[in-house]
Amino acid sequence: MRGMPCVDHLVVAAASLAEGAEWVTDRLGVPTEPGGEHPAFGTHNRLLSLGPTDYLEILAINPAVEKPCAAYPLGLGLPEVQARLRRGPFLLTWVMRVADLAGEGVREVSRGEVRWRAIPRDDGALPLGGVMPAPIEWLTTPPWAALPDRGVRLAQLTLTTAAEAELRDGLGALGWPSDDRHADPRIAIRTATAPGSGGEDTATQAGLEAVLETARGPVLMR
Repeated sequence: MRGMPCVDHLVVAAASLAEGAEWVTDRLGVPTEPGGEHPAFGTHNRLLSLGPTDYLEILAINPAVEKPCAAYPLGLGLPEVQARLRRGPFLLTWVMRVADLAGEGVREVSRGEVRWRAIPRDDGALPLGGVMPAPIEWLTTPPWAALPDRGVRLAQLTLTTAAEAELRDGLGALGWPSDDRHADPRIAIRTATAPGSGGEDTATQAGLEAVLETARGPVLMR
């Protein structure tokens, strides 16, 4: 688990795990697997393998438990995220696997025998609207190692933002190379534009887009 920072997993937010699982299966044509509960954060999840090194997580607030912390993780409790969830599940953010995660805010987290380091945010923010990844360092075998391979693969993850310099600074602080040729080749960074800028009639909207290869062909998820 050492080496260059890379995609660890994609996070699909859902109002409920059942709704999220149905949404993912309808699009990708494969079932998802039971995940578990996160008692420290009041959430639970379902999982899908994306191959030997990464996976997809469906994340929802667990209605069976009281909110145990100041804010739900990964912006899940933000009003704008909850408003969007009323229209259905969506690709919320992504998590980047790093080595030797250290510094202010780093905590060791566990679920059963699985342990990892992360930087939970007390304010519940979603930096750059989810384009900025949350870092993770696995201290035990990651969950994707035990997931059945359903044949789905991440082909490309496009990060579009009007704050490209801020994004690159944040990635660089986590060890992301300054030269994209040496980074995870599935990641593409684009600059968001307003309508009419650069002589174009359409805008390039900020946000995340993932292209997943499936038995049905490529599927765009956003």
